Amino acid sequence: MALDNTLQGWIEGPPPERDDGGLAIVELAFGVQVDGQDHHGHPIIVSRWSAKLKTTGGAHRLNYVDVLRYIDIAHDPAAMRSSPPSHCKICKRLLNDPGDPVGSKDCGGDCCRCMASCGDVDCYMALHAVEPDKYPLDEQGEVP
Repeated sequence: MALDNTLQGWIEGPPPERDDGGLAIVELAFGVQVDGQDHHGHPIIVSRWSAKLKTTGGAHRLNYVDVLRYIDIAHDPAAMRSSPPSHCKICKRLLNDPGDPVGSKDCGGDCCRCMASCGDVDCYMALHAVEPDKYPLDEQGEVP
């Protein structure tokens, strides 16, 4: 029996954008590749963060428009809040710390500060908005 026949509740189109780390099973559009392989017709699990989707099997980022259909699997905000606090996989800082809401924002298991240091433009710009001296832009107004 094909996996497609056993999964129930597919919703056509990309999932609504949320930045809560919620998990979804997605089917990608034809031609969208992960690790150089086309995954069209093969469901994969992703988490939602920073207006992107992150594969759970690696640090691959996908756009919402890459998704043909989806099933939400871990999206109950109350259940997510009841889980123990998590920490950045890189620097070990507490994620979603109320004392540092932007820098500690959970970006798929890593904090916004670490992701900015790794070249994530969205995270850098979010930090620039609250700490322009620490996260300056170049002369053209772009991320250096």
